[in-house]
Amino acid sequence: MRKSLFYSLLICIILFPRVALSQSNDNINGVDLTKRVITPVDTEKYEIREFYSNDVPVFIGSLCSVDPLIRDGKYVFYDSSGNEITTGNYTQGIPAGMWVYFDSNKDTLQVIDYQSVADFLEEDNGIIPYDTMAMESLSRKSKKLMKEGGIFMEVDELPLFDGHVFTNSFSNFVRENLILPVYAEKYNLADNVIISFTLDYEGNIRNPEVMQTSLIDLSTEAIRVLLESREKWEPAKVENKAVNVRFTWEFIFRDAQEYNSIWSKSDKIADDTTIVNEEIQLNDTTVYYIVEQMPTFNNGDPAIEFRKFVASELVYPREAIVKGYQGRVIVQFTVDSRGVVCNPTIVKGVHPLLDSEAIRVVMASPRWTPGRQRGKAVSVLFTFPVNFAIGPGI
Repeated sequence: MRKSLFYSLLICIILFPRVALSQSNDNINGVDLTKRVITPVDTEKYEIREFYSNDVPVFIGSLCSVDPLIRDGKYVFYDSSGNEITTGNYTQGIPAGMWVYFDSNKDTLQVIDYQSVADFLEEDNGIIPYDTMAMESLSRKSKKLMKEGGIFMEVDELPLFDGHVFTNSFSNFVRENLILPVYAEKYNLADNVIISFTLDYEGNIRNPEVMQTSLIDLSTEAIRVLLESREKWEPAKVENKAVNVRFTWEFIFRDAQEYNSIWSKSDKIADDTTIVNEEIQLNDTTVYYIVEQMPTFNNGDPAIEFRKFVASELVYPREAIVKGYQGRVIVQFTVDSRGVVCNPTIVKGVHPLLDSEAIRVVMASPRWTPGRQRGKAVSVLFTFPVNFAIGPGI
């Protein structure tokens, strides 16, 4: 089985257990608890219970390891009144099988299939096919843009999602289908997940890799929604030929209680004609993730045009070349209502030398055409990968 980055996030280390039979806690991530109880079942299994301040359990479950705590087996979650609201299984910390969500009357609200994620990752061997004959017929200029495995980072025609350019249509699909897993919701652990994946020349999702996550429940949910989108994609094209293209996409869980809690989700989903938005407050200025008219760079799609700018301006630090530092730096920045790039931060770094150069290039950007929401220029948050690769002749 391919050892994907998704699975490498979990390392199950079984140590001689230091078992806390009862542990008092005043607050865990903003949730008031009175205690956590861990009871040995045998040498490889433990029962864990955590309680609200009114002695009602938050959840009852089991562990395969105490140090570190690794959830394994069946879990049942409760609301503050003691009603069972969710049940599902973990396999060495990863949500597995079918998770069922209930309302206060124990009626089923939704069933989430995480078995499909496990099955896909088991079958996905990382080998990405491509149309050899079609690629051979490309011009020399286009062939130079093709990476190993027939993958392109720049294309003539962007992929379509549900018949539309994917930028807004895929964003809406994610927003309407993504849920905040119960464990993350209970402990205020909402965060964003960045996933890189390939859309192959037949429109199939391949080789998803988690590049940023704070909780395995969130990355599992993000991959689940990504896989649910599979039937809606049409491939990218170069010289009118379908090609493989590599994406990096941010799945937004931050403050997810406001829009995608499983218990209020049905009231939050907009109709098909509405662009679903998320906004945050930054220095008293509203910053959006998705707007009706996204910012453009050099009158084109940033995924293509800004990537060209970065590639042309990037200076690989000589010391980094000598020492062999390479990889992908993920930078997050805002394009404000004037089209100015500001507030760059490193989401995923490689080395200070490369991280600094990525920030420098982003800040050197000429002005963009700002995004617009309801006819007004607004600030929009972007997440962008800057690639450093040591190749022949460098």
